[in-house]
Amino acid sequence: MPTMVRVLSRPHRLIAAGFLLGIGSGLAPGAGAQAPHGSTFFGLENDENVGAALAPAGDLDGDGVPDIVAGATDAGAGGFLRGRLYALSGADPTHILWVFDGRTDFEMSGFALAALSDGDGDGVAEIVVSAPGYTGPGGASQGIVRLLSGADGTLIDAFTVDEAGQLLGAALAAAGDRDGDGLVDLLVGAPRAAAGGSERGCALLLHVGAAGFSAGFQIEGAQDGEHLGSALAWLPDLDGDLVEELAVGAPDFDGGELNCGRTWVVSGADLSTLGELFGSEKNEQLGARLQPILDPDGSGDTRLLVSQTGKNDLEGGAQIVDPIAGTVLRAYGGDSNTLLLGESLSVVGDQDGDGVPDFLIGTSFADDPGGGFLNGVVDLVSSAGDGIPGGTSSKLFREYGADADRRGTVAGLGDLDGDGCSDYGFGAIDAIDPGNGAQPGSVCALRGRIPRLRTDAGHYVDFDPIAVQGLSYADSPVLLMAGTSLSADPCFRISFAQPYLLVGGFATDADGALTVDSTIPDLAGTPLTLYLQIYVPHPGAKKKGALFSEVASFSVN
Repeated sequence: MPTMVRVLSRPHRLIAAGFLLGIGSGLAPGAGAQAPHGSTFFGLENDENVGAALAPAGDLDGDGVPDIVAGATDAGAGGFLRGRLYALSGADPTHILWVFDGRTDFEMSGFALAALSDGDGDGVAEIVVSAPGYTGPGGASQGIVRLLSGADGTLIDAFTVDEAGQLLGAALAAAGDRDGDGLVDLLVGAPRAAAGGSERGCALLLHVGAAGFSAGFQIEGAQDGEHLGSALAWLPDLDGDLVEELAVGAPDFDGGELNCGRTWVVSGADLSTLGELFGSEKNEQLGARLQPILDPDGSGDTRLLVSQTGKNDLEGGAQIVDPIAGTVLRAYGGDSNTLLLGESLSVVGDQDGDGVPDFLIGTSFADDPGGGFLNGVVDLVSSAGDGIPGGTSSKLFREYGADADRRGTVAGLGDLDGDGCSDYGFGAIDAIDPGNGAQPGSVCALRGRIPRLRTDAGHYVDFDPIAVQGLSYADSPVLLMAGTSLSADPCFRISFAQPYLLVGGFATDADGALTVDSTIPDLAGTPLTLYLQIYVPHPGAKKKGALFSEVASFSVN
């Protein structure tokens, strides 16, 4: 007698430009949301590298939807490599709220971005934009950071230090009023500052108020060439003094190996060392990017997400660590298809429904094995992973850019559509605008949560989503394949030699809910593992004329 397998989807959202496997796009967004997620913003100039930096900005235009800021470091902006900052509507990411252009040639404004809590009392966050290539009285590439009105991009203040080559503003990290002085605090990295030696690097604390910047403390690297200040992060109070702590990356630190990297965790109260993390491989570059991540291991504590862009012969990766003890709680590595994975890193909230925040990790230096060169790649990674302390974080999905896109910039953008799920964005610095053939780069804001199917036995089955920019639901049937064994074929993973089911023509209601009834033969009433995979036949696909999800599985009793 056949076993009935009833597969139900829970409502979920578009994951990329215009298309999500198994789910149509007629999903009603949450209250206050209007974003046509999956639409893509292209820059105004050819070769401007929009998407080089990407950050959430809070609600800048008063429509109740968080907005987005994006950097275009190579924009000419009336000169040469002056750079540009775009403020984009979170409700419609193709709509520009305002633009700020760099002021001097070669300064590359838009390199790093941060939104501050309202310091001037106008009810709108201020935006900080850096230009580490800025030439000032100290010489070339001394760098500068500028404070802008979030409402209209007006310049409020600027801060620089007259030292050539220090790259002030290469990294930024914003906090609230951490010390109770009524001013917002901002960390600024200058990784090539001399700091008493040669390119030791430093991080400066700036206080930000209605009048602009004022300087606070400075911490400096201890080794020539370690480039302290390449990455920065604030952490909540770790030592019980009610003051936030800071983490500073020095990816070129030489320890047991050349350029193994280190991350220094420092008391926000007295600058004493709370913890120190060291890489173990040559050119590992531990600490190239840093992000705090809340309770990924069930401890209730905030941990630190640390990239290792040169790990495993430059494949790259990241670790979740205890910032004081240095214990590795989870690890995620690149593979033969990635180069310098961890070039960009962002925590994005819970995407797979397990109650644990997840993270995005990207690199613009990846080739799609299905075809292309410098496509770039982004992985969405479960922080929970295998659940074993010191174990491996698992990939929820991987998405390559188009040929030569150099996709790789990632950012959590907050809840843009009001559905209670964190959304996120990708930057592709060499993306081609199909409207005019120019190559300005692009930014795409995407709705959170990966596809998840639920069986009538209460099992949840997660799929790797496959998305193609510009492909509509009507273009192809969507096929759900199932079987009791796997094949060796790298694309069609379900073995056709075993019982399987084939379901086509998925349809959704107004809420995005989907119900499919089908059967598989009963194998003498014994429990079995059912493997599932989604296929989308499409003539534009690179591999065997179809798009493929990764395989999911669950037990049938």
